[in-house]
Amino acid sequence: MTFKAAELELPIIGGFIPLDQRSATAALATKNLLENSGLAAFDRSHLPGHMTASAFVVSHDQSHVLLMHHRKLDRWLQPGGHCDGDTDFKAVALKELSEETGLADVHLISDRPCDVDVHTIPARGDMPAHDHHDVRFLFVADMKSPLLPNSEAIDVRWISLCELEQYTNAPSVLIVRALASLASSG
Repeated sequence: MTFKAAELELPIIGGFIPLDQRSATAALATKNLLENSGLAAFDRSHLPGHMTASAFVVSHDQSHVLLMHHRKLDRWLQPGGHCDGDTDFKAVALKELSEETGLADVHLISDRPCDVDVHTIPARGDMPAHDHHDVRFLFVADMKSPLLPNSEAIDVRWISLCELEQYTNAPSVLIVRALASLASSG
């Protein structure tokens, strides 16, 4: 089967609108990966990069974001993970959110991805350093919902957007401030 970008739900085809130069550059790199690698890009063994999906979850009042302290990377990040052959980015983001945080009662703000990012994952064991092409979706959830982190997380918590820099300085996570305002219009 020949792969064509239009056959999949892609952020660049499905109406993704970059918020900044970082996300525009990432969307172009992701488009190129998918056009050149086809369905192989959805396999975690595909190098030098492969597809992932993640979930930015904000509180109903848009004052907090749900982040997890990732065990392997030792960084605070939004929940997400490998597509592992699944081309439905929204489904992957929702599955990873539920698995990593235990949070199930969430509301998807838009079928359109809210962000696209490409970031390098350091070498670990037999796996060389490689890129994750991450397609992200925005969700809203109740901060009172129980959180049950799995073994991939050291911790999962609601973090005030005012205190975000105490947990991360990654522009690809700090973008959630701009995205949070979309939750009120969704």
